Amino acid sequence: NSIKYINEHFTENIDLKKLADIEHYNVSYYSEWFKHNMNLSPIEYIQNLRIKKAKELLLNTNLTILQISQIIGYEHNSSFTRVFKHLEKISPAEFRKTIKK
Repeated sequence: NSIKYINEHFTENIDLKKLADIEHYNVSYYSEWFKHNMNLSPIEYIQNLRIKKAKELLLNTNLTILQISQIIGYEHNSSFTRVFKHLEKISPAEFRKTIKK
C-alpha cells in the first residue's frame, strides 16, 4: 500500500511517518521493512522515481532544469542536480545535451 502511495505521490513531499502509518508500522520498523522488500530505502526509491521522470522530461520537453526539478518534487534546483548527478554520474544539462545529439 505504501509503495502504491509513493508511486502516485512521488512528486509531493512524502513524510516517512505517513508511509509507516499506511502500513501500520512505526517509522524505524517501516524503513527496515521497506529496505528488506525493495532493496532500497524509501528515500532512495523516491529519488529513483523522480530521476526516472526527470529523464523523460529532459528528453521529451524543452522545460528548463528548474521547471523539471519543481515538477518532480524538488524545491530547489540544486537538490535535484545533486541527486541526479549522484545517480546518473552526469548533470541534468549534460544528460540532455548528450542524449539529444
